[in-house]
Amino acid sequence: MIPVLDSPRPVVRFVEFGLWQGAKTFGPATGIGFATPEAGLVAGVVYHNFDPDEGRIELSGYAERADWLSRSNLREIFHYPFEQVGVRIVIARHSERNVRAVRLWDRLGAVQHHVPEIRARGEAEIIAVLDREAWQNSKFFGEKNG
Repeated sequence: MIPVLDSPRPVVRFVEFGLWQGAKTFGPATGIGFATPEAGLVAGVVYHNFDPDEGRIELSGYAERADWLSRSNLREIFHYPFEQVGVRIVIARHSERNVRAVRLWDRLGAVQHHVPEIRARGEAEIIAVLDREAWQNSKFFGEKNG
């Protein structure tokens, strides 16, 4: 998987279309994509709702396939907000039904808040909050393989 670091606008559009079929946009945002030579862009992460005064940024992602997410790609994803931008927390929101996302954020060390009915009638939203210390203490930070 090849990180796409130099074309944030196409990555943002890829994620917007994947999540909302183009019906919504993130507003001011940047992104990191992941591609293969054969398929092109297959996954993307968008950083949005940046609040420099509070030291927080929101992260949203979309992927067309599951094999893109590796330890090295996770390091790439979290290097940007914590090391380049210097935020203290990264926030993500996902459906309670997205078991893969719930498990991932748990393994990262995020605190996950369950908010009933906010996503849709009968569907809760999980708001995951990952702080710098939890990220640095996770098994994904600093590993060189994977």
